Amino acid sequence: MIRRSLELLVRAGPGGRTELRAPAVGIYGDHPRPGEGLTAGSCAGTLIVLGRTVDLLVPPGIEGDVVEIARAETRGIPVGYGDTLVVLAPRASAVAGAFGAASRVATPGGGGRAEGLAAGEHALRAPTSGVFYARPDPASPPFVAPGGTLEQGQTAGLIEVMKCFNPIVHPGGAVPSPAIVARVLVAEGEEVRPGQVLVVLRSA
Repeated sequence: MIRRSLELLVRAGPGGRTELRAPAVGIYGDHPRPGEGLTAGSCAGTLIVLGRTVDLLVPPGIEGDVVEIARAETRGIPVGYGDTLVVLAPRASAVAGAFGAASRVATPGGGGRAEGLAAGEHALRAPTSGVFYARPDPASPPFVAPGGTLEQGQTAGLIEVMKCFNPIVHPGGAVPSPAIVARVLVAEGEEVRPGQVLVVLRSA
């Protein structure tokens, strides 16, 4: 079963930085590493609240590279509501985002095969390295399958990093909604790298 999650609080910091703050009182852990890129919906650590562990998710519209972490030298950090946990700086490169539009250039896919995207196709990419999961739990069907549809905000898969599950969702924008799932390029339990194409979508 997927753990409960909470969205981090957000406050604008100096120099275009973004402060991600604790949404509750608890023990903060499993924090990201300096230099790691975070995007909307990705996991920025865990918080133990009243004995239960919840994943801390980056809110919609927020992304950046980690430049500061609250007392990163300790594993479990007692924090209060609104305490700053992570500070993000604007991303160094636009290509570090989780999603990319269709490209004529062949892009490495799952299993080491080169996969070119045709006109009208869009790639959902891994925002970070980790292990890909196609379903919420072993007894459930996959989130998506070739020939199925995916609408804006719906989950196409999960990437597990240090016991945090980062959802890979239909981003909207230039990607049509609903979209047809053209290909799923990674297998259950496969290790993926940042920017790797996970799922290819096309217009319905």
